[in-house]
Amino acid sequence: MSESKVINNVLLFSRINEQEEASIVGGYTYTVKRGDSLFKIAKRYCGKGNKWTQIYKDNKRKIGSNPDLIRPGQKLYLRCSGIPWQ
Repeated sequence: MSESKVINNVLLFSRINEQEEASIVGGYTYTVKRGDSLFKIAKRYCGKGNKWTQIYKDNKRKIGSNPDLIRPGQKLYLRCSGIPWQ
């Protein structure tokens, strides 16, 4: 749950969770599952596998220096729809 305060008509958040953060900046959070890769996530949720580089860029602090080492349970920010492509 977030804690917020309004000062001079500006809403300030002192703590927000990842889902709230993603919705504020215009995206979604995705929880990595066993067998996932950034390419698979990008293809499924962004429509194109080559968008994996954007997912990596947006989540590099969480993922680390190797984009191939994502772990089940990690929560990643996705700028794309968050709805699986058919």
